[in-house]
Parts: sequence; structure tokens; C-alpha cells
Amino acid sequence: MLKCNVDAAIFSKHQTIGLGVILRNEFGSVVGCYSKVVNGVSSPKEAEALGLREAARWLLELRVSNVIVELDAKGVYDSFYSKALDRSEFGMLIQDCRSLFLDQNFTLCHVKRQANAAADALAKATSSFASPSFWRDAPPLFGAILASDVSISSH
Repeated sequence: MLKCNVDAAIFSKHQTIGLGVILRNEFGSVVGCYSKVVNGVSSPKEAEALGLREAARWLLELRVSNVIVELDAKGVYDSFYSKALDRSEFGMLIQDCRSLFLDQNFTLCHVKRQANAAADALAKATSSFASPSFWRDAPPLFGAILASDVSISSH
């Protein structure tokens, strides 16, 4: 079983969004990290949904399945599992995410912010990386954050 943490950061000054995705194995070791900068500024909820969709697409490229995907955006999590029809741009993003998750047997979980600190730090650091960036292990300078990143699920 693999665990994937995802987060987004909005850079209003540059009109961009930074996305950070961290994939770990069952022992908590990083097996891959991905970051990307997306042009355009969205609402925080849309930015998080974009991050979730990008994470699902990356996991598809890696050809992995049975992944637990964690994010700290409660609004995105609630919308993902909602039965309500939402035809907004945000709703379309959520529908894309649902389709990607269903195809690969991914499970979405909401976690507290402190359990998503490494993905948050990676999303915030995207402005200093060439976009998109991929690492097979932890990016430089992320060791301490990854070591303290705990998995505390919220219910």
C-alpha cells in the first residue's frame, strides 16, 4: 500500500499556484515527490482540487494503484464525497478527480494540516524549482520536515 500527500499554495504576486505531491511506501519512506507550478490564480478550494487532480494524474503515470491519497482541504474532501451535482469549474475538477480515483482504486482521506506538512512545504517551494519537478526520494532540504510529518487522520 502506498500513501500520497498533496497540497497547493497560491502565489498571488506571481498569479500562479504551486502543487506539491509526496508518495511514500508502507514504511513511510519517500518513493517519489512531484511539484508543479500552474499559471492562473484560483480560489484556495480550486487550487487544492487542481492539486488533487494533478496528483491523481501523476500516480497514473507511475502506474500505481491502491493508493491512499491524503489532503488537508476539508472542502475538497467533502465535495469529493458529496452526492450533490456541481456544474461549476470546481465541480468539474472534482468530477475529474472522482473518475481518476475510480479507475485506479485510489482512496481519498482528509488529514489535519500537521499531517500534511511535507506536501505543504513542497507546494510552497515550487517557485524555486523548474516546473514540473520529480524526485525519486526526498527533495534537498526536506529531510527534517519529512521526519516530523505525522499521519494524524481527522474524522
